[in-house]
Amino acid sequence: MAVGGTSFVVVGVWFVVVIGLGQCAQLYGLMPEQPNLYQISPVTGAVSAVGPIGPLAFGQGSITADPEQNLVYAVGANDTNSIIYLVAYETATANRELYMPLPYGGATTAIQWDSTRGEINAFGPRKDNNTYYQFKRVDTTSKKTEDVGPSMNHVWFNINSVSAYDPEYDMFWVAILDYNDIPWIKGFSAANGAVIFNMKDNYGVISLDYDSGNHQIYALALKDGGVQIITFDSKTGMPKLAFSTDWLDALSEVTSIDSKSRTLTGLFMKDSTQGWMLVTINIDTFEEPGPNPDPVELWYTQIFDHFETDDRMFQQRFLVYADYYRAGGPMFFTAGGESDVYGGYHHNGFQFEVASRVGAFILYVEHRFYGESLPFSMEETYTWDNIKRLSIEQAMADNVAVIQYVKTLYGLPANMPIIAWGGSYAGELVTYMRVAYPDIIHASVAGSAPVRYHTFGDVKNGDYFAVTTRDFGHKNQNCPNLVRSAFNEIIAKDSTPDGRQWITEQLRLCSPLEEGEDALRLVALWIENAYAQLAMLDYPWPNSGAVLPAWPIDVSCDVMLGTGSLTYLLGQSIGVLYNNTLDLKCFNITEEYAYCADLTGCGGGTGDPNAMSWDYQSCTELISNVDTNNVTDMFPPYPYDYEELCEYCAETWGATPDPLGLSTRFDWSNSTRIIFSNGLIDPWWPGGVLQTSVALEQYSIIIPQAAHHLDFYGSDPVNDPVSVVKARQQEEGILNEWIAEINAELNQ
Repeated sequence: MAVGGTSFVVVGVWFVVVIGLGQCAQLYGLMPEQPNLYQISPVTGAVSAVGPIGPLAFGQGSITADPEQNLVYAVGANDTNSIIYLVAYETATANRELYMPLPYGGATTAIQWDSTRGEINAFGPRKDNNTYYQFKRVDTTSKKTEDVGPSMNHVWFNINSVSAYDPEYDMFWVAILDYNDIPWIKGFSAANGAVIFNMKDNYGVISLDYDSGNHQIYALALKDGGVQIITFDSKTGMPKLAFSTDWLDALSEVTSIDSKSRTLTGLFMKDSTQGWMLVTINIDTFEEPGPNPDPVELWYTQIFDHFETDDRMFQQRFLVYADYYRAGGPMFFTAGGESDVYGGYHHNGFQFEVASRVGAFILYVEHRFYGESLPFSMEETYTWDNIKRLSIEQAMADNVAVIQYVKTLYGLPANMPIIAWGGSYAGELVTYMRVAYPDIIHASVAGSAPVRYHTFGDVKNGDYFAVTTRDFGHKNQNCPNLVRSAFNEIIAKDSTPDGRQWITEQLRLCSPLEEGEDALRLVALWIENAYAQLAMLDYPWPNSGAVLPAWPIDVSCDVMLGTGSLTYLLGQSIGVLYNNTLDLKCFNITEEYAYCADLTGCGGGTGDPNAMSWDYQSCTELISNVDTNNVTDMFPPYPYDYEELCEYCAETWGATPDPLGLSTRFDWSNSTRIIFSNGLIDPWWPGGVLQTSVALEQYSIIIPQAAHHLDFYGSDPVNDPVSVVKARQQEEGILNEWIAEINAELNQ
């Protein structure tokens, strides 16, 4: 990492804009309660007044610049008349080019030069009601302001009106506090004022800037006793810890990104002896936490049917990572779930962290009939006769065969501890494997494994969407009521052709809404599915895989609180999922939602192998009583219909659901050494194991701030909620004890 700098002392607290970089940089700043624009020498730190800006006291003012025109813009309050003014100063000629009032009620107003429109983007408290904040555009030529988007209630600024503008995606970023004193990073569409990204600021951001070279927002933060630099992808909002130091301080709003030279310039205090230092950092050599290391991909010639006479074989994929392994270490085996094996591999970062500390050998096995482990061609794989070999017993036998093969292939000891990991359905598998193969699987870690859903009746009807509804009301308790009212509006309008056309227009549907109960039911299912997904994936960081912002269900609630008809807002609210790339002009329900998803959770439906395989499993063994009632949830009532499921499964697969089979064949309640973790944001948690027997060394770890197996993801020191950090610490502590115990038992 290239870091260079010049040491000097700056007197007072400054809000500074940097034009240029290094020793060629020009620094312009505001001093609290002083009505001048000042220039700071990047070499000596000498401060000189460029000229008077006006009778303003800047306090918590904000500053920005139009570098092409050499104009510096500042916001401040006039102590005489309490009016907020925007000032522009021409740095080359020392002329004040602009002095205009702004309709804001406080100097804590963020401003950023909008190079796309040649205007100022501003965000601050409304003059008529300073408990509301308003995003505005300021035309500096006509001296007119325009409100963009709805007002926001109970929001005020974090440290020093921190903001940034991205012209590529037309995004305006601010760091703020909400009415609970919780800091957030918000990304607004500068086109319409909509909140696109909504991320909790767990870092203490004091400066934001934009890099046009890779479309990143750079944030300076004060966290963990030092200065950190966080990057955000400006399209997805994905944050990364780029650079962490033990430096004492950084000056607010003092950064400049030069995309051509790939450098960041800012004012930092490295220690108490040197004072402030102008530092230039190469932003391409930041140390960033990357994905899990690349595995070795291998194939095993697997038996098609482990329990009946059938000489057919198929190729099953598995992944190995052996670099952490050392003598005496365990095998961390991860069961494949209902997707490509690489999905689980790259989502289990915490497992890799633990493996590196305990010297574990890592093995991932792709589930039969998923990913690239289809037994035959698509047509042959999904015949009614062949699909019968897609069962939990067959999958577990596959896993055992691959484990034994890998131990021989790599010369691993016969008596090594084997810890099975799995999240969601894979978490159920490793629970059942602990029951069925206790001499091979010595312990299991089951994250968000809804095994009690398949006891059929152990979980109340409606629980899944009751949790979804509570999640949606977390940010604002009125959001679920608005969804209920929106559905009432849709149902009332559906009775006439004009009403259905209105619904089509308000929801921005690509095809006209057809007449009839089935068409209306499909719309409701499409909407329910969106909120269910947003709740399940409600992670504290932007999700690059699903292309979702941090805390997406809170973002969806924010959209629901906007302006327009409730039906329009409902469509835009679920657009956080369906229009996550922000490029859809309309919604195509039949492409975004398959009818079978309501019955079996089939995802993409016919033609998608993963979806078809899951559809079959949900027609045979994995039966879940998920429905809506409009009492504990915000959706139109639609009771669970077991007969409808039976009819669908018989027609589609020639199969009969067996809702009690798993609980009778694999009674996990008396098994030892199982960790069950469940997050209370996850709609599946009511089906998780919530009470366990310590005597059997079963542990139920409840995580209040976690969605679907969030604890399995890699540690994120910036965004991880405290309860998630504590859960991982508890899990690792238990595993350390078990590995020692199992080693002792196996080597007696």
